[in-house]
Amino acid sequence: MSHLNDEELRKLVGPDREAIDPDSAQFAHLAGCADCGRRMDLLQQRASWIEARMSSLEPEPSDALLSADDAYRQITTRIAESSKDAGLIQGIIRAPRYRPVFAGVIAL
Repeated sequence: MSHLNDEELRKLVGPDREAIDPDSAQFAHLAGCADCGRRMDLLQQRASWIEARMSSLEPEPSDALLSADDAYRQITTRIAESSKDAGLIQGIIRAPRYRPVFAGVIAL
């Protein structure tokens, strides 16, 4: 039998694995072929890595959905707070007593 292609190996790694007959020629070839076994191990490692990354995207119980009104209030509050911080920083930069410091930093 020729080597298993990537599609056949993915079927053996993926969620459809239980639907494949363990007595099939694919399983027999995989048991005796070091090259296909190595490729199968790589696919399993990749599948595990992807599954771990995808599970990290699942929402936490504390991430309850907000109503549209609450979400809008939360966003506008964050924008207002960041605007205050930006105004404070600009005020410090424009203050006459700090101009020599900034001029020195720029000269470096």
